[in-house]
Amino acid sequence: MTGTRRTHRPSGARRTSALGALGLCVLLVAGWTSGCTSSAEPADPTGAGVGAGAGAGAKNGDAPPPAGRTAGDLLPVPRGRGSRLPDDFNGDGHRDLVLNDLVVAPGESRADGRSNGGAPDDAGIGIVYGTAGPHALDPAVRRLLTPRAHATAVRGRPPAVFEAAASCDLDGDGFADLVIATDTPPHDGTDRPPAALHLLFGSPTGLSGTAVALHIPEQAHLGDAPPGHPVCGDFNGDDSPDLAVTASARGAGFRVGFLRGPFSRTGAPRSAGAAVSVAGPALSAPATGPDTDADGYDDLVVFARAPRPGTAAEGTLLLGGPDGPGRAGGPYRTEPLPLPESPASPASPASPAGGAPITELLRTADFDGDKRPDLVTRTTYRGGRTDVVALYTAGRTKPVITFSTSVFLR
Repeated sequence: MTGTRRTHRPSGARRTSALGALGLCVLLVAGWTSGCTSSAEPADPTGAGVGAGAGAGAKNGDAPPPAGRTAGDLLPVPRGRGSRLPDDFNGDGHRDLVLNDLVVAPGESRADGRSNGGAPDDAGIGIVYGTAGPHALDPAVRRLLTPRAHATAVRGRPPAVFEAAASCDLDGDGFADLVIATDTPPHDGTDRPPAALHLLFGSPTGLSGTAVALHIPEQAHLGDAPPGHPVCGDFNGDDSPDLAVTASARGAGFRVGFLRGPFSRTGAPRSAGAAVSVAGPALSAPATGPDTDADGYDDLVVFARAPRPGTAAEGTLLLGGPDGPGRAGGPYRTEPLPLPESPASPASPASPAGGAPITELLRTADFDGDKRPDLVTRTTYRGGRTDVVALYTAGRTKPVITFSTSVFLR
């Protein structure tokens, strides 16, 4: 989720941030991803070991917890009073981390879309809340958002897909909100299909409760497919976060719909602008900053397909303006970002090899408050059954903290 910052606008700080489109690397920062393999030695900022031989309490790549704590400890989410910081769901002034594609629990399979006797196939969305401590993130201050507990049921059943897609303070209350992409049940073609995008609102205790379906006005639709690929930004320059979504139909091309904020707690935008024809279905916030031409309006990048991890990507700019995004801004190129060496394979029970480890960038953002971008990477092993999430603060080649997304399954 890429935060926006505007210094040339008199009205002050902004509260907008964006995750790219779905999938862990594309979903968060399109164009800033990199795939690699590594046989690096364990990165060990604590001196106590990471991964294999990490000491008591370490499991699946977790850095050893602080003295007196175990790796599975769960601490309360600090109560916040609201902030203007991007991705701050509990409003305590510290940026939070969103994680999709959690490791597969032992004995489970996601190959057929559903498992466990019809239970939702998606394990859910992991939230690690920010902290004032030296590591900036504390895996003990975490919450798991699941389809059964937090999704809006569609035709009586929870969705099988439940993935974070974008983040910004959509209702303007000082607590960042989460846009969630879901699947929709089979459609019989007799009416408009159910909304595939849901909103879960932040609060002084973080993200909680049940998501509501995002209301997308008719002018943002095209055909029967529900709009998707949401991106946050202040596209019309009124200091209220908006959403851009894409819609497509066979033979009719692609369009970008503009949903003006603020949004109501029922999921409705203040209004919607006219949809604009574009050359592709995939949207992203510009990697170089949301307002590429410094005119006071956030911009978009349109891709024919989502960029592949580790490669450059060619897209086109769609510039913001008083009526939202709509002016052609020319070509736009994203470049891969070199990543630190991958942490070594963590200790875990025997499991299928699943090929070489793959490292991808999850986020580049300021987690420790020094106004410099930090990196969060995820390395997966054994076909996604084991992983290591690592936070590298600016200027460091070794992570300040590592943990596995399996902590959400404990």
